[in-house]
Amino acid sequence: MGKNMENPHERHRERMFARYDKTGFAGFAEHEVLEFMLFYVMRQGNTNPTAHRLLDKFGSISNLFYAPPELLKEVSGVGDASVRFFRVISDLFEYIHKKEAIGNGQLLKDEKKLVAYICSQFAGCTYEKSVLLCFDAKGVLIGSEEIAKGTVTATKVDAQMIAKIAFKYNAPQVVIAHNHPGGTATPSKKDFSATHALKNLLAGLDIYLVDHVICERGDGISFLYSGFFDRVYRSLLLQDEEITNNSIKSVASQDDDDFISEIDFADDK
Repeated sequence: MGKNMENPHERHRERMFARYDKTGFAGFAEHEVLEFMLFYVMRQGNTNPTAHRLLDKFGSISNLFYAPPELLKEVSGVGDASVRFFRVISDLFEYIHKKEAIGNGQLLKDEKKLVAYICSQFAGCTYEKSVLLCFDAKGVLIGSEEIAKGTVTATKVDAQMIAKIAFKYNAPQVVIAHNHPGGTATPSKKDFSATHALKNLLAGLDIYLVDHVICERGDGISFLYSGFFDRVYRSLLLQDEEITNNSIKSVASQDDDDFISEIDFADDK
């Protein structure tokens, strides 16, 4: 009987390739998609157990691209080649987003493209950080730089550094972005106050803060497109307070006496 029984794993890869060639990933379970991807790293053997172990630990394929290498290697069957493979895919998407964004002048006009491109800058980041994107007068992205690193729940940004980078690129308009690792993309109270104080300060230097984008695991919220700029300005008018430089700075400095030199983006406690 043993001689006549067919090995269920025999020619398994051929059958998987045939399925993919016919329908793409339509009809594939998530573990099968990951199993298929691992064919290109693990040239021989059964990739199914490794795929299941990865999903058990990280929950989804997308989470693999944000996972630190040391955590990936904790999974049996995952080595340097697999870690490099996931990084290559993540970097490839970031590269594509960047190529599409730079030079076409349309990034600021399309919320989805703007948020997708910016959030790709935080792929794999397990701590909070801030980046600054610089645009020319036509809206073409001309440069971007990391401006601060923080803890999991907070980062502080030097306002003078932001101005210096904008002048470096001769950028009349900028977008600031930071991430909320392990949380949600929802802005905190400090995010609101800090954003509007920074917007006001940069305006005095003829630099226009177009937007502030907050990202969390590929998801993002735009202050501009979500109407959050208007929301904070309205909060200044609760008692018919005049919106002036001083009033915005006052709101922003409620949590930080040294706000003008150091801007604090932080999750609400």
